[in-house]
Amino acid sequence: MRTLILIFILALGLHAKLIEANYKVTYGLLGTIVKAKVTINSDDDNYCIVLEAEAVGLAKALSGGRKEYYESSGRVVNGLFLTDNYTVVKKRKTKTTTSRHTVKNGEIKVKKFVDENGEVKVSEETLDYKANFDYLSLYGNVIYRLENEKKNSWNIKTIGGKADDKKVTITRLVDAELNKMKKDLKIDTEHYLFINVHQKIFSSKEGILNVAMDKDGIIQKAVLKDVIFFGDITGTLVGKTVR
Repeated sequence: MRTLILIFILALGLHAKLIEANYKVTYGLLGTIVKAKVTINSDDDNYCIVLEAEAVGLAKALSGGRKEYYESSGRVVNGLFLTDNYTVVKKRKTKTTTSRHTVKNGEIKVKKFVDENGEVKVSEETLDYKANFDYLSLYGNVIYRLENEKKNSWNIKTIGGKADDKKVTITRLVDAELNKMKKDLKIDTEHYLFINVHQKIFSSKEGILNVAMDKDGIIQKAVLKDVIFFGDITGTLVGKTVR
């Protein structure tokens, strides 16, 4: 389920005081396999993003009732979210894994707790690369980049990135590619993007997410195409509140 989280995380992108967005992920004949809620609190100086997700239906049984919790907090500098703290909690059956990332001047320290059957193991490390964004803050900055930077592609080093250089690639579609995605996703909105996390997600051909984002920076739809067995995995916005 971990890689499915990338689909909901794309919901981010709006610098407002409070956003709540609810998503579902469907996978062919299996129907809805994950439900998620994203909450964003931000002002001119600070932000906090929380993502809560859980497997449902057959996916719940197969994953041992998996639940995941992500929290990113930090500063807003020149319009961008910069990570200070990033926490990931994964729960299934009798095992809970918590990873707490602390970022200072790009240096990332990680403290990991593994609780299995009541026995807790703790480890610490400093990552061998520097980054100022995690997956949540990275995608939270997409709409700012689209509106304020005169370019169509970004390669951004990210905490948790899977490529050798830890970068995620974001591409704004124009012309023929834009028209093709608009037709494929069957949705009319403001921005169309490719998000390449540089890892094979569920054995898809390329691991590239096709994303439709509205003018406020809220993702309407995200699709991972050509997944084995059942075709596409689709994340869809089912409700949002902006205050």
